[in-house]
Amino acid sequence: MSEGDYANPMFDLARQFAAADTIVIAAPFWDLSFPAVLKQYFEQINAIGITFKYTEEGYPVGLCKAKKLYYVTTMYAKIKLSQLASK
Repeated sequence: MSEGDYANPMFDLARQFAAADTIVIAAPFWDLSFPAVLKQYFEQINAIGITFKYTEEGYPVGLCKAKKLYYVTTMYAKIKLSQLASK
């Protein structure tokens, strides 16, 4: 694959992410972190020339169109309904 050839299907997810107007991520909170599959997704979509580029000084600059990203997470905790009602 030649440099700058982003037509390859392996870049489909990166192009989709970069073109999104708004990004919503929903993932559980597991063992003080997010699921490994979400980390793998972020690694897959990070592509120089699609989601970011480097300046001449070597600093990364985002290329994604989205102006907002929402991260929704959940966490298991034992709470009695009476505790919620008192707040």
